Amino acid sequence: MSKDFKNFNAKYKTEINQDTVELDLLKKKLGDEGLKLLCSLKFNKLEQVLLEENDIKNIEVLAKNNFGNKVKALDLSTNKIASLNVLATLNFPNLNHLFLNNNQITSINVFVKVNFPNIRELNLSSNKLTSIDVFTKVKFPQLSELDLSKNELSNIDALSAANFPNLTELSLDQNKISSLDAFTKINYDKLKKLKLEKKI
Repeated sequence: MSKDFKNFNAKYKTEINQDTVELDLLKKKLGDEGLKLLCSLKFNKLEQVLLEENDIKNIEVLAKNNFGNKVKALDLSTNKIASLNVLATLNFPNLNHLFLNNNQITSINVFVKVNFPNIRELNLSSNKLTSIDVFTKVKFPQLSELDLSKNELSNIDALSAANFPNLTELSLDQNKISSLDAFTKINYDKLKKLKLEKKI
């Protein structure tokens, strides 16, 4: 094990190495500094990067990560992230699951530039989104679960033009949706579960 890994393990009380497959760092108090150190470590077999509840605000350092291109799951939920611009720089062609819930995200326009052709689950719940118009321009052909609950959405017309042919679960709970006209135009043949509880 390299000195860098030993130092990281000592500081954050973990037991990871270059051959770690599942990186579970829940509640390790990484912060932005810890994320920077993590991105400097070189992994060979990493498939899951779980960073939930770590007081992370700035994820721009992910542009310099050494996680490799085998990552299938990235969990950044319950942090203090506002900007997702760095996602456009990530080379995660095998990414299946992306959890961004419980942050301070106001825009997802970066999804026009991302390269996640195999994304299956996208969780954006409990953020500050007011628009999902970007969904008319993105292609997530494998997306099966989309959670947009607990945001500030009032217009969901973009969903009628979204290219999500394999969507099976859609959650829009607790938003400010004023009209359901979009659902008369949506053609999601595989949709099995729809949650629409209105915000009070």
